[in-house]
Amino acid sequence: EEIVGQADGSEDKGEEEDDDDEEESIRRGPLSYATDGDTSTSFVTAHPPVGLLENDALVIDLLDVYMLALIIVWQNESLACTMCMIQRSMDGEEWDDIQLMVHTDGMVVAGFGPDANVSARYIRFAVIEPMSHVWEVTDIQVHGGLVLQPEPGETDDEL
Repeated sequence: EEIVGQADGSEDKGEEEDDDDEEESIRRGPLSYATDGDTSTSFVTAHPPVGLLENDALVIDLLDVYMLALIIVWQNESLACTMCMIQRSMDGEEWDDIQLMVHTDGMVVAGFGPDANVSARYIRFAVIEPMSHVWEVTDIQVHGGLVLQPEPGETDDEL
């Protein structure tokens, strides 16, 4: 089952741009443009991220808890984060590292087997090292299965 996180609305808004010199025009806008499954849209930070000291990160709320199987991040190769950490959280406050993103070709893939037991409600892409340019994310895909939570008084056998 494919799930795509929803932006929580607190991110910086980019500007929409049209470049007549490009064959394909990429529309730039809010973080939701990076989670819409449309590679003709993208999210661009308002300023070059300065890294951990300023808590620079993109946060996606998956709206429910999911057992993660695969995370795919597509970045503009010339405006990619060169050193970022993919993190997970259940509450959006405490974060656990999942995988270091080291820029190679604009695409980052993090896969998890069923025994890895990687579950999360929130996914964060934290900038580790300061960047000299803005960060452009074309698409983020999060794949996994919904984790069913027992209702109060319900046992695991009843799920």
